[in-house]
This record gives sequence, structure tokens and C-alpha cells, in this order.
Amino acid sequence: MAQIVLSSVIQVVIDYLASPIIEKFSNMWDLRGNIRKLQQNLPKVRALLKDAEQQEVTNTAVRIWLSKLKAIANDAEILLVDFTINDKLIYLRHAEKVKDMLQMLEEITNEGLRLNLKEASMAHYGDLGTRETSSFVVESEVYGREEDKEEIIKLLLSCETARGEVSCISVIGIGGIGKTTFAQLVYNDQQVTQHFDVKVWVFVSNLLDAKNIMISVIESLSKAKRQYLNMDVLHSEVWRLLYKKRYLIVLDDVWSENQEEWEKLKPLFRGGVDGSKILMTTRSGKVALLMNCPTISYYLKGLPEDACWSLFIKRAFRRGEEGKNQTLLPIGKEIVKKCGGIALAAKSLGSLMSFKREESEWWFVRDSELWNLDESQNGILPALRLSYFNLPPALRNCFAFCSIFPRSYEIEKEKLIHLWMVEGLIEYNDNEGSKPGEDIGNDYVNDLLWMSFFQEIKQSGIHHVVTRSYKMHD
Repeated sequence: MAQIVLSSVIQVVIDYLASPIIEKFSNMWDLRGNIRKLQQNLPKVRALLKDAEQQEVTNTAVRIWLSKLKAIANDAEILLVDFTINDKLIYLRHAEKVKDMLQMLEEITNEGLRLNLKEASMAHYGDLGTRETSSFVVESEVYGREEDKEEIIKLLLSCETARGEVSCISVIGIGGIGKTTFAQLVYNDQQVTQHFDVKVWVFVSNLLDAKNIMISVIESLSKAKRQYLNMDVLHSEVWRLLYKKRYLIVLDDVWSENQEEWEKLKPLFRGGVDGSKILMTTRSGKVALLMNCPTISYYLKGLPEDACWSLFIKRAFRRGEEGKNQTLLPIGKEIVKKCGGIALAAKSLGSLMSFKREESEWWFVRDSELWNLDESQNGILPALRLSYFNLPPALRNCFAFCSIFPRSYEIEKEKLIHLWMVEGLIEYNDNEGSKPGEDIGNDYVNDLLWMSFFQEIKQSGIHHVVTRSYKMHD
């Protein structure tokens, strides 16, 4: 939330620098050049905050710069507000402070512009190439998904759609919960392999490119690499390869809600024999609604604690080594409880502890906030931050605001929406006319629910008034 607030603080500073009294002050104290530079550079710094937020975990220089910028910008905001609204006596008393503050702000702004950060429109949020997945899985290393696997396989083997119509199963869940591993497990099941004539695995990620997806399907089925420039040729080739076949296509890690690109994928949803299926993994329930076929949404829940423990142990100790470290096991079980059923967290923490054999080191992790661990030593933050960065700015601000609530706090929707409104976090859209803030806030809550950031935990009603409560995932 720090950078979101920082962006707002910088905007306040920019606004006050344009006030008549600051204009007068700049002439008196020969700071016109200083203020002009700030008015020119502060908007640039605001545009760099997204990229800085992305880099601060791994880049020490960026982290230090953000910390200094936050402190100076906050002080500048308070000083400028006080300076512009008070009487002449206070104006003279604070003039020297304002002069020093503006010079410090110019220095820290210039420092940020030298960090080679990218503006928001160009910022590169994560090296997604390193996250590319395949269908390969070691089944013996998958824990706690037996019941889920059985349910999905039943759906995959059913043939209840209309003749020639493909149906889709969307596996939905928060980042790190194990959607890809689960899809790999199902994809490689013997019953599934025997049921379908052909199977194709496609890694999609945040950019839905219909052309690349269809090329992946063609190359997988034809076992040959070809170049296709014409969309019509692609459609025809995909149709030819899938025609009169019962096929399974996995679209892994889908994010995009681009309806136009989904329309280009129609050949994937037509032409197969009864029982053809699309299996999609996604963090957003909204994406499932864009599929051009009947869709079943399957929400993947967190792993049971014993499964998380198995994942943790496998990485924290070499085979048989846990018996030599009995005193660490009770601490490890307490660490695993903090994983909240997230497979990635259990794996990452297990890897982190694999070179730590002192009880004090394990106590430190047990008693620390998991999110403060060094990103170079674990994979928790990359997964969660990627979900966070994918949110639209308004949603990101509203979600970040929820960091004021304690862990596992039950949030009443109506109260939360009003808090957002009071803080000015609701973004009104001119195209929506006079849509009330409460309705926009309700849309925000539903979007965060779709994206698995919120979990609805209960509904209560008195005199026909329904109150819904939510909490964030651990």
C-alpha cells in the first residue's frame, strides 16, 4: 500500500506547488527554477512508482530510494499544506523550512530518475517467460488432491454436451494454490489419456494471443514447426487437425478478459466429437464466462495441513534426515500452519529451511511475517505480487487499503465500501453516468471475489436485509 499512498502524496505536493502563495514564495526566495523542476519531474516520478514497487524486493537501491522518497514527500505535504493555509506569521516562520524541503525533494527526485526505472505504460511486471509450464508432472510429489482429481476426471469423461460441442472446465484459485500442478496431474491420468484421441497443453499466461495459441495447438498435433501469418489459414488448419476427434486442450494460467481474442479461438470450441473438452486454469472466475462453450467452474481450495506438511518436509530435509532433527519438527509444523493451504508457500518455505538446522533459525521464521522473507530465497511473493499487479489500478488501491485489517479479520461489505468512498478510492467513470459510489464499490468487491483475493465467509440477514462478510486469504 505504501506506493499507492505515496502516489497520492506526490500528487498533493504537485497541486500545492501550483498555489499562488508558493508562486509568490518562489519569487521572494529565488526558488522559481527549483519549483519548475519539481513540477516537471514529480509527475515523472509518479509514473515510475509501479516499476519501483515491482523492483523494491530485489533491488536494494530502489528500496532505499522509495523509503527516502516516502519520508520526504510526506514531510513536504504536511509543510506545504500548513504553509499555504496559515497566517503571515507562520508563513514567515516556515519559509526557510519550505526552502530546504523543496531542495531535498528535488535531490531525491533526481536520484529516482537516475535509477533506470520504467514509466507505468512501459513497466515490465515480472519475467513471465521463466514461468512457462508444460504437461510434465511427477505424480509421487503431488499431495492432497485425490478428491479434486476424482471430481475433475468425472467431468472430463462425461459426454453431456450437444453433438459436436465442446465444454470447458475452469479450475479457479488464488496464485500458488497449485492449479497448474493439479491440471498436470489430471492431464497425465491414464483414464484421461485413454478417453481422448488427442491432448494438447498450451501455456497462455497474462497475454491472450489467439494466433500463438492456435500455432501451439497445430505444432503439438502435427509435431512440426511452421510459420503462419494468415488467421484464416490458422483456423482451417486447427479445424482440420481437430475434426472428428475427441480432444482435450489445456489452457494453463489464463488471465485475459479480452473478448475479441477469445472470439478468434472459436475453432477450438467446434468440430470435435462428443465429449471434447477444454480444461483451463485461471485466477479469475470472470475469465470462465468468456469461453465460447458451456462452462463449469471448479474452485480449487487450499491443501489440507498434512499435504502442506509433506511438501514442506520433502524440501526441508533430505530423505530420512528428519529423524536426526526431531527438535525442528514441531517448529516446522507451526510454520506450515502459516501456509494457509498454499502449496507454493509450503514448497518455498521448505526450500528456505533446507540449509537451516539451528532451532533459533526456525523460530525466527515461525515468528516472522512470511511476506517479509527475502524474495531471492522463496517464491511466495512472486506468485502473489503477480496477481496484485494484474489488478486494475482502482482495484489495486482498494485491495491494498485492506491491509489495515488484522489477519483473518471479517470484513462487512457495506462498511468496507463506505471506507473506500471516504478515502477517495472509488473511481467514478464518466461513461457510467451517475452510478452511485456504493454500486461501484459493490462491483469492486465482486471483482476481488472473482479474482480469489476475497473469500465470502458468511451471510446474515435481519428484517430482509442481507449482510455479507468477507476476509482475505492468508
